[in-house]
Amino acid sequence: CDGVIVSVNAESGVAAVEPGDTVRRGDVLIRGEERVSSEETHGVAARGEVVARTWVEAEAAVSTVRMERVYTGRTRTGSVLKLLSWQFPLSPAEPFPVCETAVEQLPVGGLYLPLMIERTTYTEYELRAVERDAEAVKAELSEHLFALLEANIAAQGVNSLQIVDKWIDYSMIEEGRLRARAVLEVHRDIAATREALAREG
Repeated sequence: CDGVIVSVNAESGVAAVEPGDTVRRGDVLIRGEERVSSEETHGVAARGEVVARTWVEAEAAVSTVRMERVYTGRTRTGSVLKLLSWQFPLSPAEPFPVCETAVEQLPVGGLYLPLMIERTTYTEYELRAVERDAEAVKAELSEHLFALLEANIAAQGVNSLQIVDKWIDYSMIEEGRLRARAVLEVHRDIAATREALAREG
């Protein structure tokens, strides 16, 4: 992958880069050649470890507002007399446009007569937007993004890997929405054969 070289250990072949060089995915890091005299070289299988500073990042956006129920204190209660599929309204009540509904069944008949009164209570409420605590939202985003990045780099199965730094930036993208961009700086072995790169596409 792209990165800035930290160290090169060519076990066979000749290092084509040195610490401080910036490289791109696909660049030659260790040349498959070995000097046999001052004028002659012959081909070998290049092997070694090339550690580079690399960066991985992730972004996410979240709402800084939560919807909260605020009860108005208004209720309506209706009841129906029921016997199997038959029913008779005792005190009808219309639900509010926005409300909670609670149903209660009160037996009236004996053991062999399933007669009951079904009472329905409607409790009105309003939905109001409440601003969430900004620091809590940022902490939630930070934990989520860094866990995601660490899981992603661990899944790559890199031999030599060390997280050396991390940071996160926040920005308001619109009213009520916060975006975060998290970055991990990772020192890792980026050496791979051309065959491996071709298989990865």
